[in-house]
Amino acid sequence: MQMTRHNCSAPPPMEGLLSLYNVRDFIELSQKHTMHAGIVLAAQRSWHLSTLIPALERLLIETTAEEWLGQVRWLNQWRT
Repeated sequence: MQMTRHNCSAPPPMEGLLSLYNVRDFIELSQKHTMHAGIVLAAQRSWHLSTLIPALERLLIETTAEEWLGQVRWLNQWRT
């Protein structure tokens, strides 16, 4: 997935999407480094590939890169 670059005084956030299950680590990192392109959290035990793919697809359809700057959100918001 290609994320769009943003025009702001700070350097642009890193492009791309990274999906990992290290929830605690990423919460700590997001608090330390507030300028990021967005973090999606998911509890590994509650997801199967058959529900993960549609949730990620909804996330990509329903949100824009601009909405994600500095945001940390749970993938459960897009679970059907």
